[in-house]
Order: sequence, then C-alpha cells, then structure tokens
Amino acid sequence: MRGSNLVRRFASTFVGHPWVMAARAPAAFAPRAFSSKTPEESDAKAQAAVTTLLEELGEDPAREGLVKTPARYVKAMRFFTQGYEQDLNTVLNKAIFTEDSDEMVMLRNIELFSMCEHHLVPFHGRAHIAYLPRGKVVGLSKLVRVTELFSRRFQVQERLTKQIATALQESLNPHGVGVVIECVHLCMAMRGVQKPHSTTVTSCMLGDFKSDARTRNEFLHLVRSAPYQHVAGPAMAEQMAFSKRTRMYDSDGVQLERSLEGHRNYDELLGGHGEETGHKKK
Repeated sequence: MRGSNLVRRFASTFVGHPWVMAARAPAAFAPRAFSSKTPEESDAKAQAAVTTLLEELGEDPAREGLVKTPARYVKAMRFFTQGYEQDLNTVLNKAIFTEDSDEMVMLRNIELFSMCEHHLVPFHGRAHIAYLPRGKVVGLSKLVRVTELFSRRFQVQERLTKQIATALQESLNPHGVGVVIECVHLCMAMRGVQKPHSTTVTSCMLGDFKSDARTRNEFLHLVRSAPYQHVAGPAMAEQMAFSKRTRMYDSDGVQLERSLEGHRNYDELLGGHGEETGHKKK
C-alpha cells in the first residue's frame, strides 16, 4: 500500500511536466510541451519532485551524497530526452543527394540508448537499418542521427522501430525501408522477472521489404551475419563459450539458433520438426 501511495505522490508532482506531456503525445514528431514558463521554473519544479521521491524512499536529500542529486538527475533526464527538441529536417540537414542507385544500402550495429516509458529506466542495444534508394541517397551518419532523434525519448521499442522506418520512408521516398532493433531492457533485467540476458528484437518492414520476400530475406541475412561489437571482456568470453554450444537449424524456412541440448529436446517433442542446417555458429 505504501508503495502505491509513493508512486501516486511522486507522479502527482510531475503532472503537466514536459517529460510527462511528451510521453503522452501520440504523434511521432510531437514537440516537447513545457508546462513551465521558463527553463528555470521547470528545473525548480522537477528538482522538487526528485527531492520528494528521495524523501518518500526514506532517504535524506540533505546528506552529502544526495545534496546535488536532484539537479544532476534533472540534467540527465533532459539529456536522455533531448530527442523531443530535435527536428527531423534539421537532423537530415539537406544531406539527401541525387544518385543513380537502386541497390540496398544498409548500416548495421548502430548503438542506441533509450528510456522505457513504463518504468523510466534505460534499454539499450543496436539497430540495423536498410533502404532501397529511388534515385536519392542520404548521408550515412544521418541514419545514426535519425536513430538518436527517436531513441532519446521516452519509448517502447516497438514504436521506436516503426518511427525510424516511417521517418526514412517519408523523407527519402525509397522503394522500401527495413529496420531491426535488438535491445536489453533493464526493466526486465533489474526488476520484475530479472532476466539480464534476454534480448528483445523488433522489426518494421516498409515497401519492397514488406512485399518482396527476396529483399526481406537478403536484409535479414545481413542482420544475422552482423558481428557482435563492443562487448566487455567477461561477457564476450561467455558469449563465445555459449556460441560453441549452439547450432543453426531451419524451421519452416526460417533460420533459428538453439543450444544443442535444446535442439535435441525440441526434436523429441515435435518429431523432428526442426532440421539442422549442419552449420555451427563459430
């Protein structure tokens, strides 16, 4: 009961606050709606809300380690949600060029960080973006900046994936756009089911990527072959050890990956539905 009262009291201090107003906005390109007349007033209200939260959690906001925490937290949240203040046309900055090209352009392993709008904790991972030009190409760095524009907001991964794809489709008018995002959500890793190694994968296919199976399969093949990058030492060692115990197999024409033990159990249960490709992941 005390926990629910704490949530209600903390939430009430943010009613009308720009972060809350922006999170409610359904439009993909909705601007941040400030409730305060000045930035100084906004910061003061937000810092007071953080102080209230610390007090309700049983902490002393006046102790040395927490004196500046409200100001630090508000500054951090402004940074985490700066995407609301960015404009798509400004981000693209006229970096769309005429080019006689209609072959797939793909940028893999775009690292991203975003904030789960349900718990206000981060989720992070990587995005893979591809498009089929229709006489126009965009600067490669702009694919990263578009990803940042939408990820630096309160998000759910499903919407983030669709927003990136839709923005590129509307800006470039290509034959199609494909976006795949893989993320670890700390709201699942640190709390709740507490599964730190679970990865959420979402995709959005537009145009030829949705209507043409060959185009879609080429894109997904390139996504699957993307190397893991920027993984810390112990985690990388664990990942490599796990990969030696896995095997690729086909299920209704779709390539999937399972542990060898899980693959054998799957075959026993479903009568050999999954057929091994004979390719071990290295």
